[in-house]
Amino acid sequence: MRGKSTAPIAFTVTIAAAARPAVQTAPPGTTAAPDRRRRTPRPRSVPRPRPLPKPGGAR
Repeated sequence: MRGKSTAPIAFTVTIAAAARPAVQTAPPGTTAAPDRRRRTPRPRSVPRPRPLPKPGGAR
């Protein structure tokens, strides 16, 4: 019974491990693209999220 219960888990782990490199690895020369995209400032058309009001009605 134990072997049967662990088999699906191991199977999903191997699938995830096999799928992960394909998603993460990029062709050489494009390694800086994700970092550059992450640093781009937020466009002005998108409003900044309003901070949540503090508990107790304190400002």
